[in-house]
Amino acid sequence: MLAGMRSFHRIVLFLAIILGVGAAGQPVLAADDARATASLKGKFLVAHPSLPDPRFAHAVILMVRHDATGAFGLIVNQPVGIARVTPDEPGAKTENAQHREPIRLTASFGGPVEQGKAFIIHSGDYKTEGTVEVAPHVAVTSSVQILKDIADGKGPKRTLYVVGYAGWGPGQLEDEMRRPDSWYEAPVDEALIFGGEDTDAVWEKAMEMRLRGI
Repeated sequence: MLAGMRSFHRIVLFLAIILGVGAAGQPVLAADDARATASLKGKFLVAHPSLPDPRFAHAVILMVRHDATGAFGLIVNQPVGIARVTPDEPGAKTENAQHREPIRLTASFGGPVEQGKAFIIHSGDYKTEGTVEVAPHVAVTSSVQILKDIADGKGPKRTLYVVGYAGWGPGQLEDEMRRPDSWYEAPVDEALIFGGEDTDAVWEKAMEMRLRGI
């Protein structure tokens, strides 16, 4: 997986990705169904201890989008090591081009969908084109500019490089949340995203913060 992290330049713009999440052929939520579950954007989705899908065992997911068209989130507690990422655009070999050395970023598995795509979750002290504010002090960016700014010392103070994502089609997450062994909801805590703790430690703390059982 780390080998696939070496290039950040195949990434589709963040908004294009999240607007494209969804399963073909699934019906759009009716108004009553959409109201049945409040949007989880800006919250943690915390895996139930008995969640049947092993890909999400003890997962804590930062929810980036959740509406009638589907849901999109990034797992924050499945570390995979350090990614070496090249900040410059490929082919930028003009005489005046600035060439930067690869940068090293703490990396995490973000979910089973499109593992060739990458995102940077970061502190709220940075914003560029394509940055999406997710929660207070937490944002997500997937443009190459953030890598250049990190390399030049102008990036966010705290980062997590995430590969892949978790996606649900219209109504799919709502259906899962009706089961007793699926997900808990919890407030986002930036310390759990950027603290560097292992999977189980982050999951246990998120479980302690959960708002309600699903």
